[in-house]
Amino acid sequence: MRAFPIGRKSVRPEGPAESVAAYPLEHDYSIVQRTSVLYSNYRCGTNFVKSVLSRVSEVHQVDELFAREEAGGGEDFAFSKYIRGKKPDVSELLLSPERGLRRYLNYIYADVPDSGAVLFDVKYEHAYRLGVDGQDQTPIVLTQFRHLDLPIIHLIRRDAIAQALSHLVASRTGVYMNLRGSAAGGAQDSERYWFDPAEVLRLARGRIYIHEQARTQLQLLGARTITAYYEDLTGPRWREQFQRLCRFLDIYVEIPNDFVPDTVNQRSGERVANRDEILDYVQDNAPELVHTYAA
Repeated sequence: MRAFPIGRKSVRPEGPAESVAAYPLEHDYSIVQRTSVLYSNYRCGTNFVKSVLSRVSEVHQVDELFAREEAGGGEDFAFSKYIRGKKPDVSELLLSPERGLRRYLNYIYADVPDSGAVLFDVKYEHAYRLGVDGQDQTPIVLTQFRHLDLPIIHLIRRDAIAQALSHLVASRTGVYMNLRGSAAGGAQDSERYWFDPAEVLRLARGRIYIHEQARTQLQLLGARTITAYYEDLTGPRWREQFQRLCRFLDIYVEIPNDFVPDTVNQRSGERVANRDEILDYVQDNAPELVHTYAA
């Protein structure tokens, strides 16, 4: 799966009568063969990873494939647009989600470029949107990805405490990504926040549990998977780590020595007023979760 500079060409059916029935059940496997999945939880660095991959290899991103518009929210995600605008057969989505998923993927594929890699961004929570399969409660979405033999990058953040604090800070500020050169990517707001140490620990433990659950599900499926860690991808050997991901996706590119990512570390830990209190609490109650702090 090699990525080249590309132009976009929609193969989506045209005309006012367009409906979900226009999207077939059979896939164009020339597109499937260049599709991969970035599977992760929130606040694991997915925007950073997607930004680097798209810059160095012209990967076409499909952001949060199964995200939906939240109540009162203004974001127009692909899944929301599909459900709202194409009026798919609800009984098919509920009773035969495998068929419904194939139609939805063909809806997505109608707008991908004619060549180059395609990357689906799927969050753990979103993978359950079409239900589960089997006694191990594996999301049907993952099962179907396995049937298509899609390579899956499983992105994990080792430091669950930092991940929990990053989530809490982003929820307070409403800023989930800083782009280099933007106002949000410049000087940090001076406001700092206090968080309940017990709540931080509860969130961190929950994130560890679902990371391990996802890892087990992928192993049981026999999915073609590579595990990547946020800390490695942002560490001193980040270039080597991204080369490793590119090779897994069958993309062979050189990352220029002067390459600078589009996103900026939000440095969430510096926004936490009682960080030392939180880390002391974790040390006393769950010392196995204490890592070198890098939010």
